[in-house]
Amino acid sequence: MKSIKFYQTWQFNMWSTIVMVVSLYAAYFFYYPVMELIKQSRFDTQSQGVLINYEAHKMLYQGYEGGTYTKVKNYIVYYHYQIDGQTYQGQDILPGKAAIGLTLKHILNSPDRIIKIKYQSDTPAKSVVDL
Repeated sequence: MKSIKFYQTWQFNMWSTIVMVVSLYAAYFFYYPVMELIKQSRFDTQSQGVLINYEAHKMLYQGYEGGTYTKVKNYIVYYHYQIDGQTYQGQDILPGKAAIGLTLKHILNSPDRIIKIKYQSDTPAKSVVDL
């Protein structure tokens, strides 16, 4: 009689399934904060810019019990800034959180529309919004 190897048992299948599910959830929950950290670390110089406009990208959800509703997926922010006499324009994608939407609405309604940005010192055309 042949002896059963460990990878042929139900315990191996159970643990491999658990590891796969946990790693997929971990990748989903930790991907965005890590990418934001990497993105912010590349931009070393801070300045001020002027908010031109922003768009809210909405997703339509439909369910049997909940009905149809929309949810903001992300915001695209358009801005311009001036460094050493040159004017640059940029756009950035921000996550669709309610606090970010309220902040952008408040900045857009203010008379000066100033936002903080970070840019790379060697290439000032590359920048991100720092709310």
